[in-house]
Amino acid sequence: MIKNIVFFVDKSNGFPNALYGYIRENFPDYNTCFYSIDRRNEIELDTEINKIKSYKEFLLNRKISKDIRDSDLIIISGVFTMQYIFATIYRKYLSKTILQFWGGDFYQFKNQNMINRIKKFFYDICVDKSKAIVTMISTEKKEFISIFPFALKKTFYYTPVPGKNDPQNIVYRKKALSEFDKSINIVIGNSATSTNQHKEIFEMFRNKDLKGVKVLCPLSYGDSRYRDEIIELGKEIFGTSFIPITEFLTLSEYKELLMHCRVGIYNTNRQQGLGNISILTNLGKKIYIRKDNPMWDYYSNLGYRLFDCDDLANQDIEEIMQWSIDDARLNFDAIEKRNADIISNWKKILT
Repeated sequence: MIKNIVFFVDKSNGFPNALYGYIRENFPDYNTCFYSIDRRNEIELDTEINKIKSYKEFLLNRKISKDIRDSDLIIISGVFTMQYIFATIYRKYLSKTILQFWGGDFYQFKNQNMINRIKKFFYDICVDKSKAIVTMISTEKKEFISIFPFALKKTFYYTPVPGKNDPQNIVYRKKALSEFDKSINIVIGNSATSTNQHKEIFEMFRNKDLKGVKVLCPLSYGDSRYRDEIIELGKEIFGTSFIPITEFLTLSEYKELLMHCRVGIYNTNRQQGLGNISILTNLGKKIYIRKDNPMWDYYSNLGYRLFDCDDLANQDIEEIMQWSIDDARLNFDAIEKRNADIISNWKKILT
């Protein structure tokens, strides 16, 4: 029997196109249709992905209601908007709906302000009535249940939002290794969000002699006020060595930029930046993560070689930059293991 699956994927960071490509490439035998809400027409979607331009469409668009009604399985990837629709209009279909949480969509509720309490009312309905929960990494289940205790009895899966296999990844890796000695920069964080905890890392570098090392800081999306604070502090501490990235780059442009970095530092206090870490490890770069972040155990269990952000305070720039091609190759086997783990877990979710 061919399974009919409907995906609702949040528009952020090109994830609808990435997930669409991955599912069609690896699971072609399923009948799948994809939707993404983009009320301001901000993103370019694959022509096979249905763009929803207003919430009214859920009331007036018969195709949406028919696809939901006829589906064997519904997957909401990125629970940032659809929870309101499924907690109200389509509540009766939650029993065949799997919710894939990306991180920010549930970690936000650690802040129990009045607005979040109202928002969480709709999340509680969806989590309680849903078929299953998916977190991006296996070690996030504990964090999720601390926010939604009643989810303890739910079925849990874990897997990130992958992209279609890109043959260029091999090309980029070969180029990165051939130009390894030219990689003399550091990249810190993945966005202009406070969970990156840039300030803590910047202060660790305040008295270090960078010796020509540039510090790149991706800040193209997130909180604009926080972004401005980080740029001001970065210029104060690093001077002309600080390079804030405030414009959106194409994926190819971003990979070229990261190719010239040797070290990536992710001081996030939650799961965040998985895509950035994937790019950097494929390019053979050294990665620092907080040990108290659930990502540490996730990557370590897959065989990655990681370094603790806390160690940066006591390391000079030579020690931070110490990383060889042989070191880089240690993570390549772990990447293949992770890729196999991802497809295995998607298979469990879809079947």
